[in-house]
Amino acid sequence: MKSQSSLLILIAIVSIFIIVWIFQIFSSSTSYQKSIGETLLSKIMKYLDYVKGFTRTALIFSTHASTQFIAGQGGQTSNTGFPRSWICNAEVSPSVNDVRFFLSEETRNALNKYIKNFKIYDLPQINITNSTCVDYDVNSTSVISGKNDEEFYVGAYGSKINITLENNSVTSDNEVYEKIAQDRFWYMYRKFKEWAPQGANILSGGTCSCLPEICACG
Repeated sequence: MKSQSSLLILIAIVSIFIIVWIFQIFSSSTSYQKSIGETLLSKIMKYLDYVKGFTRTALIFSTHASTQFIAGQGGQTSNTGFPRSWICNAEVSPSVNDVRFFLSEETRNALNKYIKNFKIYDLPQINITNSTCVDYDVNSTSVISGKNDEEFYVGAYGSKINITLENNSVTSDNEVYEKIAQDRFWYMYRKFKEWAPQGANILSGGTCSCLPEICACG
């Protein structure tokens, strides 16, 4: 009887050890899987930051290229390919909002070219959708006052990022808002806006009185 009791106690002790051992294995496996999941998530977040950094840089480059191009076109693009005139029989310079529209469209197209060509083969699967809108955060008051002479802000919206790494997928907005410095586009706009009425008065008051045909705007 005593030996049977001892055997039962021994079996109970062994059973407890087995249960504890199985629990430890399960806990270690769960912790390991959790650690792997956290590592993958950390990697994906780093990739997200990398792509957003690329988009910010691309927006800055696109803005500088677009302000140079639109300035050369007189503030807008046209089907004729000829720059817009600011002076005819009178001053006909474009408004700030007119220029903003053409700048935004040109910048959006340039930015989306950068996004389309974003390919780095040693990174995980990364898909970036195009930006649907670019906005220059300026207005008539800020431009004419000289506030935007040295710097201004541009935002790009509507783009999304999807990153897939080892069957883990994360989707995030890819909207950026950047300060553009060392770009005097709006300073030149402001100065030409001031000079245009003077030029129009000289043209209409002098040359046009002698040769009216050169003032035809058609």
